[in-house]
Amino acid sequence: MQQEAKKSSTRYRLRCPCCAGRIIDSNRRTSSKLYDMEIAQEFSVDYLVKCGQCKREIGIKKMSV
Repeated sequence: MQQEAKKSSTRYRLRCPCCAGRIIDSNRRTSSKLYDMEIAQEFSVDYLVKCGQCKREIGIKKMSV
């Protein structure tokens, strides 16, 4: 049980900007922005993923910290 508590304190969930479903977990030291790719331009993101819940294409941009 203690291991699970430690995991949740070192990372957080990135949520889909369309449906708020969970996309991926991220380290707390990493800052990211998520975009609906129907609105954003493809060259403006670092990663592209498909939301498992709403099936929309989501762009992830890693921000400098």
